[in-house]
Amino acid sequence: MTYTEHRKQLQKDISDFPLFFAFSQEQFNDGLKKLGVSEDEVLSTSVGACIRKKDEQAYIDMFKNSSKRLQALVDADRYGSNFVKGMFLYEMVNHEYGYTYELEDTLNALGFSYDDIENNPALKNGLNLAIEKYQNSEVE
Repeated sequence: MTYTEHRKQLQKDISDFPLFFAFSQEQFNDGLKKLGVSEDEVLSTSVGACIRKKDEQAYIDMFKNSSKRLQALVDADRYGSNFVKGMFLYEMVNHEYGYTYELEDTLNALGFSYDDIENNPALKNGLNLAIEKYQNSEVE
């Protein structure tokens, strides 16, 4: 699995989950109807989605499973030259590394610190390979 495929799977999981986003009272009311619940049966998540209270653990588990899958994919790339490099490239593009040449947003999006990178040879190599690819203008 590539990092892009991992992200697509997470997006599918989120799309399939019973939730809604509301930026107005009308959208909120429509979302309640969509889920077939009353206002006191929903809660707002940290990312602004509204879910049924009874689905809270399933929602948490969905993201835990995604994190576990990501960690397994990172761990399987012993040298960081495949999945890890692709992961960094994806997030570097997503966080406009080509304009800022700052890695903080990229690392934050992945949940890594500079210490994590420094202490993990595969992460360090993958990041260096991604930066090199950027510097050689090989990023689409």
